[in-house]
Amino acid sequence: MYTIAPENTWATRYQLHKDEQLLGTIVTSGWMSVYTITLPDDEIVLKNRKWYSLDVSVVRNGELVATATHVIFSYKPEVQIQYNNRLFRVVNTSVWSRDFTIHLDDANGGMQIGTITRSGTFTKNYAIEVPDSVEPWFVGLIGALLIKQSNSQAIYL
Repeated sequence: MYTIAPENTWATRYQLHKDEQLLGTIVTSGWMSVYTITLPDDEIVLKNRKWYSLDVSVVRNGELVATATHVIFSYKPEVQIQYNNRLFRVVNTSVWSRDFTIHLDDANGGMQIGTITRSGTFTKNYAIEVPDSVEPWFVGLIGALLIKQSNSQAIYL
C-alpha cells in the first residue's frame, strides 16, 4: 500500500511511501500550478496547459508522457488521465465521500484497479491500494492530481 502525507504544516511538500518506506516527494509551487514529483530515478512535472485550464501536461524526465483533465461539472467529479493510449479515471465513490476508485477504461467498459482513501475530514493524508504492476511514479501522479484538485477549491475532495 502507498501513502501520501504532508511533510510540513503548509502542505506544500508531501512524502510518498510504499509499505512505510520513503520513495519520494511531491512539491507544490507557490501558485499551485506546477507540481513536481521526485523519485530516485524519475522527475515528473505537472503543469497546467494554460493558467486558467483544468488540463494538465505530465512531463517525465523531460518527455511528455501523459495528460490529465479535472472533470468538475458532473454528479461525481473525477480526474481523467490519458497515458499510453489508455484512459484512467479517478472517481469519488459518492458525492459525500472522500474516498476514490481508480478505473482503467478500455473497449470492454473498464474495470476498477485500485482504491484511494483519505484519513479524516480536514487532512490530506491518502492511502492508495493498487496492484504491484502499477509503477510508483504513476501512483505519485494520481496523488499529486488529487492534491491539486483539493488545493484548487473548485470542489471539495
